[in-house]
Amino acid sequence: MEETVYPINFLVKADNWEEVVQVFKDELGIDRGKKNASVREIKGVYIVIVNLSGKQITDEFYKKVCSSQKLAIVNSPLDEPVRNAILNEAYVVETQLRLLLLHVVDIVEGYYAYFAKTYAKDFAKKGEEDVISPIDLNPITSHLSFGDMLNILGLDLSSWDNHALTANNLLELLESGNNIDDIKKCLQDKVKKNIVWDQISKYVLKDNTKWDDIKEDLNRLKQLRDRAAHFQIVTPKDLANAKTLSKTILDKSKERQIISQSDIQKLHDATYIGIAGSLMSAQKAAESIMKTSSQALANAIAPSQLAFVTPAMNNAAAALEAFSANFEATNKVLSTPWGETEG
Repeated sequence: MEETVYPINFLVKADNWEEVVQVFKDELGIDRGKKNASVREIKGVYIVIVNLSGKQITDEFYKKVCSSQKLAIVNSPLDEPVRNAILNEAYVVETQLRLLLLHVVDIVEGYYAYFAKTYAKDFAKKGEEDVISPIDLNPITSHLSFGDMLNILGLDLSSWDNHALTANNLLELLESGNNIDDIKKCLQDKVKKNIVWDQISKYVLKDNTKWDDIKEDLNRLKQLRDRAAHFQIVTPKDLANAKTLSKTILDKSKERQIISQSDIQKLHDATYIGIAGSLMSAQKAAESIMKTSSQALANAIAPSQLAFVTPAMNNAAAALEAFSANFEATNKVLSTPWGETEG
C-alpha cells in the first residue's frame, strides 16, 4: 500500500538554492535537491513545497521548524482537522462563559454602552444593547469575543483599589466609625478586590474557583483558539493541550443544579455596586484631569498662541462630553432595578 504524502509549504531564508538545500539537510534531515519539490524565489527567501510522509511529520519535526531561524511553515494540509478540533474545544468553553455572563448581564450591557473600543463596538452602535434584541438570533453575550469575556470576568470592581484616595474618600473613611478598628475595617472592605468572576463563582458555581486559579488556563486556551481561528499552523500537541485546558476549565466552571433567587440577588448587588462605583470614579477622574489641564494651559500659553491651541482644547472638551454621555448611558442601564425593564 502506497504511503500518503502531504505537500508542506515552507518559507526558507537563503541567498541561493544551494543554501536552501543545505538548510533542509542540516535542520530537518531532508536531502533530495529539487526532487519532489516546487520552488519560488522572492527577494532573499524561497517558497518551497516539499512532499513529506506522515511518518516524517512528527512532534520533533515541528520542534525543529519552530526553533529554526531559517525555516517556517506557510501552509500544511494536516492543519485543517487539527484547527477545527481546537475551535470545537474553544467553542464549548466560550459557550459556558456566555451562559455565566448572563447572570451579570447588567455588566455586559454596561460594557457595550461604555467600553466602545472593543470587538463588540459595531454591535453596540445598533442601539440594541438589551439582553435580547428583536433583530438578532443571539443574546447579547454571544457578541462578546473570547477576549471581551475575559476582560469582563477579570474586571476588578473594588471601590478604592484602582485609584488614589481623594479628600472625600478620606472624609468617608474618618466618618465610618468611632474608633480605629472601625476605620481599618472600612478601609479593608473598600480596597478588597471584587473580581467579577469571583462573585459569579461564589453565588453560581458548584465549586468556588477563584479567578487567579483559572485565568491562566483561559488565556492559554484563548491563545490556541486565536492561532486556529487565524489559520496559523497548529499541531497535534496544540490540540492535546486544548483538550486538557478545555476539560480543566469546564470542570472549574460547572454551575450548581439549583441557584436560589437570594444568591442571584446577592450577585447582582455585589456587581452592580462595584461597576457603578468604578464608572463614577472614572468620570470624576476624567473631569478632574480636563479641568486641571485647561487651567494649566490657560496660565502657560501666551495670548498670541491661543488661536492655535483653542481648537485642540475644544476637541478635548468634546471627547470629555462623549465620555460623560457614555457614562450616562451606562449608568442608565445599571440603574434599572433588578428584575425590571425601562419604560
